[in-house]
Amino acid sequence: MNLQKLFYPKSLAIIGASNTPGKLGYNVLKNLIDHGFEGKLYPVNPRGGLVQGIRSYTSVSDIEDKVDAAVTIVPAAITPDVVEECFSRGIEFVTVEAAGFGELGARGKEIEQKLKNLVKEYNCHILGPNCSGIINVNNGLCQPIGLVGDLRPGNIGLIAQAGVYASGILWGLRNVMDFSMIATIGNKIDIDETDMLEFMGSDPSIKVIAMYLEDIRRGERFLDVARDISSHKPIIVLKGGRTEEGKAKAVTHTAAIGGSRQSYEAVFDEAGIIQARDNDHLFDLARGFSKQPRPSTDKVMVITYSGSQGITATDTLSEMGCGLADLDKPTRESMKEHIPDLVATINPADLTFDQNPEQVRRIMEIAARDENVGGIMANLQPEILNSYVEKMKDIDTNGKTVVFSVTGREFAMDGVIGLEALGFPVYSTPERASEILATMHRHSINNFKPRDPKVFQVDRGKVSRVLAVARKMGMTTVGGFGAFQILKAYGIPVAECYMARTPEEAEELCSSIDGPLAFKIESSKVLHKSDMGGVELGVTEDFESAFIKIIDRVMARSPDLMRKDIDGVLIQPMMGGGKEVLIGSTYEQAIGCHIIKFGLGGKYTEIFGDVSNGVAPLDEERAKNMVRNTKYIGRLLEGQRGEDPYDIVAVVDALMRFSQLVRDFPEIREIEANPFLVWNNGGVVIDARFAVVSQETESLVCEDSETVKEAA
Repeated sequence: MNLQKLFYPKSLAIIGASNTPGKLGYNVLKNLIDHGFEGKLYPVNPRGGLVQGIRSYTSVSDIEDKVDAAVTIVPAAITPDVVEECFSRGIEFVTVEAAGFGELGARGKEIEQKLKNLVKEYNCHILGPNCSGIINVNNGLCQPIGLVGDLRPGNIGLIAQAGVYASGILWGLRNVMDFSMIATIGNKIDIDETDMLEFMGSDPSIKVIAMYLEDIRRGERFLDVARDISSHKPIIVLKGGRTEEGKAKAVTHTAAIGGSRQSYEAVFDEAGIIQARDNDHLFDLARGFSKQPRPSTDKVMVITYSGSQGITATDTLSEMGCGLADLDKPTRESMKEHIPDLVATINPADLTFDQNPEQVRRIMEIAARDENVGGIMANLQPEILNSYVEKMKDIDTNGKTVVFSVTGREFAMDGVIGLEALGFPVYSTPERASEILATMHRHSINNFKPRDPKVFQVDRGKVSRVLAVARKMGMTTVGGFGAFQILKAYGIPVAECYMARTPEEAEELCSSIDGPLAFKIESSKVLHKSDMGGVELGVTEDFESAFIKIIDRVMARSPDLMRKDIDGVLIQPMMGGGKEVLIGSTYEQAIGCHIIKFGLGGKYTEIFGDVSNGVAPLDEERAKNMVRNTKYIGRLLEGQRGEDPYDIVAVVDALMRFSQLVRDFPEIREIEANPFLVWNNGGVVIDARFAVVSQETESLVCEDSETVKEAA
């Protein structure tokens, strides 16, 4: 989708424009006038006449000229009629700023559907609804429903699923940040975050992209676009709706339905996106990337007037994978001329409360010439901050990254604004300044490798047959014997197992198997077998009684379970040794991606929550990273306290095969192989369960899968 006319229209209709201060239609037109929009404006107001000194039209149809784009600020109920009039007049892009759509429930969703139908019918496009339009500082396009003060051209692109980012939040940020473009997307019934990201990623005026998102609509396409852009242009995302309560509010705010926090984190990591914790963090990162070059090394020069703040800055750098620069001898000798004799160290350089702007400037310039220094963090006194502005105007930082911290920053804003205008980001604590600098370095060394998943030779026909039988029987879960058949078809090793449908079959099968056995109930209606008494371990004799006992126990604990719901008992030789891990996947409908999971398995899975996530398809390196990114189990598999290492290669191979399986069969919505028992040589799945979509929704799954493929 080419958004050139949306961001750079030569003519713009404002439907609902008003002469009455305080009305939204007044604000939108006034913003366009005050910011010097370079195109021609066509206010539309049913009364006609002049609107804010510009000739208006009673309807879009009355405009004789060709119009590139339109903004509507009219009630939701009449919006479809207005949009259709625009489309029929050849207006390709319409921004709908009114609220009262999908975020309010069924009635609003009906109106949204009408708008979607118009988009398809006319092959035109809608931004919104429930948004605050676009700001393009480069041509004076300023459409927010709140009045916007003066803006300086900058290099930050901002994409937000909330209108406040283009008005209320912007009111203060414009003092210390300079934007190139801001796009609010609202309910995004047509143009979405991926479209905006792709456009801003290609715009040369933008150096860094910040995003506030509550959900992602086309996960696969978003991944591809973000991964390509983040290799040369930082993308920073604040995800709203990270908690269950937050997700509920997101639904009412912009009709967003969010996926799990862990799944979004996996998507962002895969795309090389920097994740912000809150709004302050989002804009602190954006200021750093927009104003300064990225550090050339992970070593930092710290300047402070307080020893404690030098220590906390050093701690933060170390925790973030950076450290203090080991200055060369000429640098140290030069610095001694400017550092008090009573100070024991040169880095951090504690200048005490005698610190002055000229002294800081000299030390910064000396440090900047040292090749060992990648960045400089200077902690400045708030009470004399204004005096630093003049000294920093023509400082030679030799291309090094420079960040400042000012404790009490909010009470010294004149000096802060002055330093920010010179291109130096100023943060409220040494820890935050050090964190931003370290994050900038981390992003500079990220290895943005395209995914290269291995394609295994598998038996897709076998899986299709198992799933077809399950659907025919109305099953939405496949476990036990059927799950093992699917895994074996994809070359995933499974434990030896036998199915006994009667006590007599159990006796006959077990008499030929050596060693203790595990009996497990086999029923699609029993999901958590252990909890329902459906597992008997260490069975060595009286196999018929064990069969009867396990079925009776399960039925006693499940009053609604019928005997016909039980297929029988799965029998496996007991296996010892090894480490129990979990391998699984979930399909995140809200994102449109299969998320692969790996972690500590067995009975401790829920207790420790030691799980890492990755986005399918996985290649070998990404599968290895999933093992490394766990808290405990990855290290345990390496072998601890004299243990031989366990077969991580087998785990990585299984992860990649699971990844291919869910990509080949998108109707598989969940997999849990727990435990996958890993030995020093090899490993097997001991138990597994699949969740599949019902027959009624299979066509929707296939349609969803095709949409993803087409978008990619």
